[in-house]
Amino acid sequence: MPTRRSAPLSSRRQPQQARSSDLVAAILEAALQVLAKEGVHRFTTTRVAERAGVSVGSVYQYFPNKASILFRLQSDEWRQTTELLCGILEDVATPPLDRLRRLVHAFVRSECEEAGMRTALHDAAPFYRDAPEVQTARAAGER
Repeated sequence: MPTRRSAPLSSRRQPQQARSSDLVAAILEAALQVLAKEGVHRFTTTRVAERAGVSVGSVYQYFPNKASILFRLQSDEWRQTTELLCGILEDVATPPLDRLRRLVHAFVRSECEEAGMRTALHDAAPFYRDAPEVQTARAAGER
């Protein structure tokens, strides 16, 4: 059985200036809106570009394909949740039982507030789940 090669997920280039960073942020915000409104099956780079008010070429300057945008949204979500939970766990000034209580509350609150987007991101996983970048991102969160 042949091994399926996944499309590259890494950004084509990293923004160097504030204006470029703002453009990438606008693209990602537009992508969230398109994903929430249209769902993963109608998610396209063209729709993202239209929503962001930029050319599709501007999107492709930073993201090689729609899978890379979806993966970036997912990895940003993983990173934010990991930072939130690690911040609670690493607070040694708080007694362990209180940290555990805060951790559970923060996790449940996060899951409830972001349920729709997490469902959409879960539906998008087949577009990028076999890429090596996914394994790297998951390993970073397992500490």
